[in-house]
Amino acid sequence: MSLLLPSLRELTLFRGIKDYLDAAERNRTVRKVFAIDRLVDYFGDTGRLEEISVLGIRKYRNHDLAQRVTNATVNIEVSTLSAIFRVQLHNSALEFNPCSMVSRLPENHRDVYICWDEFQQMVAVAGWLKPVITILYHTGMRLLRDYYPKDATEFGKVISDVDSPVLSGDGFFP
Repeated sequence: MSLLLPSLRELTLFRGIKDYLDAAERNRTVRKVFAIDRLVDYFGDTGRLEEISVLGIRKYRNHDLAQRVTNATVNIEVSTLSAIFRVQLHNSALEFNPCSMVSRLPENHRDVYICWDEFQQMVAVAGWLKPVITILYHTGMRLLRDYYPKDATEFGKVISDVDSPVLSGDGFFP
């Protein structure tokens, strides 16, 4: 009885992925495993790793973009493929990383807002950074339209409307 998995002696994408996942714990995050799944869906796992070319990677990128995948996701997937190649370069199994010839796509940066529950989780593990995180949350993570009034007469109203432990007297430092 034989397994349908490719041989680990041949340098296939499957072997490259296995070596990459075995190289470090940080390579096994959910995001990177998702990227690997998408790479395998496109390239297959039995093809030889050295047969993946710069043109093939660009075609993959265009295929993803045609499916309306965000530039950031495409960049993560190509970076994961590049990391797979880097492990093989480090192991002297390959001499060239074709991903190095593929430029990153521009990413749309978006504002990130942290809800109260997420803030509480951060504070719970912050240790000595708790005061810094608290100050950042209560001053720097606000929507400008809500906390910077158009004129000085509105300032007192805005401050009185804020539901904050600092302003309500509960405090947040132990």
